Amino acid sequence: MRAPLRPQGVPVQAADPIRYHPAMRRVLLELRTTSEGMRAIGYWAAHLLDQAEHDPDPQARECAGQLAQLLTPIIKAFFTDQGFRQASNALQVFGGYGYVAEFAIEQTLRDSRIAMIYEGSNEIQANDLLLRKVLGDDGRAFGLLLAELRAEAEHAGQCAEGAGFARALGSLCDSLASVVKAIRERSLEDIEYPYRAAPDFLQLCGVALLAMAWTRAARVSRALPEDDPLRAAKLQSAGFFFDYLPSRVTQHLSAIDGARAALAFI
Repeated sequence: MRAPLRPQGVPVQAADPIRYHPAMRRVLLELRTTSEGMRAIGYWAAHLLDQAEHDPDPQARECAGQLAQLLTPIIKAFFTDQGFRQASNALQVFGGYGYVAEFAIEQTLRDSRIAMIYEGSNEIQANDLLLRKVLGDDGRAFGLLLAELRAEAEHAGQCAEGAGFARALGSLCDSLASVVKAIRERSLEDIEYPYRAAPDFLQLCGVALLAMAWTRAARVSRALPEDDPLRAAKLQSAGFFFDYLPSRVTQHLSAIDGARAALAFI
């Protein structure tokens, strides 16, 4: 088919590459921003583990260790959920060809499913995050994470290209702080509520980490020459992520609020 629009300078042809079509551009951009963002988060967590082991400052070692422990269930569950979801989206780009063994994407999709189960199923990881590592220590480690996110928002807000991203990240921090307070208060009268809210709370934390990763990427990319393709790609990816961020945040906040409803026993 012909795409409704095509890149500047590309002539009209009988058919356009699938990557020109809006539905596929959105899938491919989401694949790129999710995978690159999670890679940045993973590197940050690895750095925290090194700091917890080797930093000469005892207080810095303790803070890094607390952050690494808090990030562990988010990384395990959010990364594997997204890995399966994005593998499914990638298969969709291939169409029917993606469903046959001629292309490796069908095996990638099959293999990625088990990661959501082993080493502690993702539901258990969500309970561990909210019940033990957020509510369980009165939010001390979570406060450290919010401080890291807010610090990145403050740094990025000092440059024109990152100001919008910084405001969105700061707003997301406010939402996270408010939702933890609401969950804590609600759990005093409904012991099961945090268990029902935990899966979407973990996903919301994962989205917040992606927001921090892309805010930082946009800020750091300013050090590259203006004509550097990497700089353009990072700013483009950050723009896409934050354009579609509100819908993802609203989805998880609504689900956390909806979890106030009791579940029937079946």
